[in-house]
Amino acid sequence: MFKLKIFILSFVLFTLYSCTEEQKVDKESRFAIIHWGFITSSEDWQVSKEVLGDTLLFQYVSLNDSSKTIDLQFLKSSNAIFLSADEYITDDSRNYQYEELSQDEFKLYYSKDGGDDATGPLVFNEDYGLVALINVYGPSIILLNEKNDQLEIELMEKIKRNF
Repeated sequence: MFKLKIFILSFVLFTLYSCTEEQKVDKESRFAIIHWGFITSSEDWQVSKEVLGDTLLFQYVSLNDSSKTIDLQFLKSSNAIFLSADEYITDDSRNYQYEELSQDEFKLYYSKDGGDDATGPLVFNEDYGLVALINVYGPSIILLNEKNDQLEIELMEKIKRNF
């Protein structure tokens, strides 16, 4: 009887384990340039990307200070980004190509509600994730694969022209 219970328990556990969809989490390093008014600093960050069906989950964490985090969700079906409680949408008219970062184009996303104090715009693509988060009343963050002053300047100039 004991062997039967062990067999049934093993079978149930095996079935439950094999039926759960395995989630793959990719982790990459990012070099963050943080602009806060006239002060600029840089830090190493880590990005985690997880695919959950139609949703991509991105988590950005400073390796210097783990309280500095950005949690972002991208819904493929609606081409929308959710950052905190805000929804960000794109009009697909402002696309940027940065081959140093990704073969796919980056799009400019704006807060759907468009409040004066809303974070944004965001520069994002599905493959790379977030490359820029512009914040009017707080720090703006550029996230690159590695230190690249020329790319940072180019990115900031394009955003300023379209902001």
